[in-house]
Amino acid sequence: MAIVITTNATGTIDPPDRRAMDYIIDQENARRAALTPPGIALPISTAAERKASYETCLNAIMVTAHASYVAQAGIDLADVRAIRQALPNATDAQLTAIKTTLGI
Repeated sequence: MAIVITTNATGTIDPPDRRAMDYIIDQENARRAALTPPGIALPISTAAERKASYETCLNAIMVTAHASYVAQAGIDLADVRAIRQALPNATDAQLTAIKTTLGI
């Protein structure tokens, strides 16, 4: 990827924010604990640590989402146009091949 995805959590953490943050951070810490060797847990002792840990989690989620969007958009528009033009005359075998190529 050519771009860098970053997240930034600002403001005061209210109780619903804290629950959501702890939920996501706890999931990430459980994933890290299950690694061999175990990974280092994200800290949540202070509001600053909690925000930084949450930013780490959200950033990973956003990078994964962006990579998925890049993959979904990876079909060249000219290829899409060519496929659309060919569809009315495509045989069942050709349609199956197109579906297989597109993963649908």
